[in-house]
Amino acid sequence: MAMENQMKDNAGAPSVESLVKRGYLFLEDSEWNKADEYFDKALDINPEHAPAYIGKLCAELMVRREESLSDYKELRQGKKFNKLLGEYAHFQKALRFADDGYLKKLNGYDQKIKENFPKTIPQQFTDEFIKGEITRLENEIANCGAEITECEKQASSCKSLADSYMNENQKYRDIYKGGFYTADEIREKLRCDDYYQSNVKFEEEMRNNMRDYQQRVSEYTRKKAEYEAKKRNLEPLAGISCLDRMDNHYNRLVEAMQKESTEDEYKNFAEQFRSLEGFKESAELADKCDKLADEYVKREKKARYDALIKEKNNASSEGKFNQLAAEFRKMGVYENAAQLANECDKLADECGKREKKERYDALVQAKNNASSEGKYKQLAQEFREMGGYENAAQLANECDKQFNELKKQREEQERQEKVRKTAREAEERDEERRRYRYEEEQRRRKERAKNITGLMLTFVPFILGMLLYVIGDHSNRLDFVILNLIAALIFFGIPIVRIHFRDEILPVISIIIFILAIILKTIFLLQDNENILGSLAMVAAFTMAIAYPKDKYWE
Repeated sequence: MAMENQMKDNAGAPSVESLVKRGYLFLEDSEWNKADEYFDKALDINPEHAPAYIGKLCAELMVRREESLSDYKELRQGKKFNKLLGEYAHFQKALRFADDGYLKKLNGYDQKIKENFPKTIPQQFTDEFIKGEITRLENEIANCGAEITECEKQASSCKSLADSYMNENQKYRDIYKGGFYTADEIREKLRCDDYYQSNVKFEEEMRNNMRDYQQRVSEYTRKKAEYEAKKRNLEPLAGISCLDRMDNHYNRLVEAMQKESTEDEYKNFAEQFRSLEGFKESAELADKCDKLADEYVKREKKARYDALIKEKNNASSEGKFNQLAAEFRKMGVYENAAQLANECDKLADECGKREKKERYDALVQAKNNASSEGKYKQLAQEFREMGGYENAAQLANECDKQFNELKKQREEQERQEKVRKTAREAEERDEERRRYRYEEEQRRRKERAKNITGLMLTFVPFILGMLLYVIGDHSNRLDFVILNLIAALIFFGIPIVRIHFRDEILPVISIIIFILAIILKTIFLLQDNENILGSLAMVAAFTMAIAYPKDKYWE
């Protein structure tokens, strides 16, 4: 009875095939965990069922179909595939339990993947290289930071020293300014001051050192920024597998080569594809890049060739044809570039002859119309530049001859003009001297007339006064006093007017003495007494007054 119940239970249980089929249905819906669970159930019933192991491998690699195991691109999209199929445990068990037909199919999957899988991992994609490069960049960043700190410290120290020297020199300048020296005197004293000049030298040296350290700070800051940028780019690569790094690099190269690039860029892409050593389609893409580089060169050469032909058709000068000939020769054996270069040489010769003829005719016409010294000199030089063309050398000599003749004429004219100018200047100087002498003579005459008039006005009243004193009535003392005062004022009128300078005190002294003499004589006369002292004072004052104008009146 128990045996019959067990047979009924087994008859109602799902088969291995149905469980595997359910697992693949879950794979199609991307329900990886559900699929893996059903494949495990199938293996619980039959541990040697090869398709169930392959199903578990598909769930692990996150692919929806078994056939995807032969598609490298689809496997890589799942981001779990990073080694050959034969290295996965589920695939190894499937190979172990598969029958001949299924084994052949699995080996086909493995071979397909091996064709696209990299044979070796280039060093720049390995974990060791990425970690080592990140460590190296971190060390470089730290070294740059230390150098920046040290250079900033040194720059600050140099600045402090330079400022101290500058302050010392400012004290020196302030000291000299306090001595009321002129600006030129201060500069001269500072120039001769060894201590000041030494400070100036040290200050300049410190300023230069400070600028050097600041420049080094800028350089290390730039390097540090570069290292930090490289480190930021490498850090995401440290968290992925070697295969992912190669995939990323491969995809970037494919994207870059699809853009319009130059010959050098295509060659660089080809070199990088070859460094992947057969990864995916890297070999084919490297050849394609070489081909694109060749096509680019051909396009560039064709465009250059067409442009040169166009320039050749529009060229009209010797220099342009020579330039085009050189450009055509640079193109080597491309089409008929060599023939075109020879044609340009021929056209250059023809243009050269034509241009030389036109230049020669223009120079001859310019020579016939020339009239200046500078023009003949220029024409002589240009005729000589034409070398032995026709009679260019003879015309150059003729221009030199005309130049020399005009030069002599100009120099003679300049000499005569200089002589005339000298004569005019001499006449002007003589006229100036005559005018000065005449004006001086007129001035002196006026002075003499003035002085003679003054003398006459002085001596005549004085003599009259003296005569009146001698023959007059001495009893009338008041008349005598008035007469003497009038005589004194008249006599000393000229000396008073003639005093121009403070050091000419002789007339002043004579006036004072004379006035005192008059006062004394008057006082004694009013007392009815004779005064010999007053008379002597009058004689002394008179003598001094006569002595002064003797050399002043008759200048």
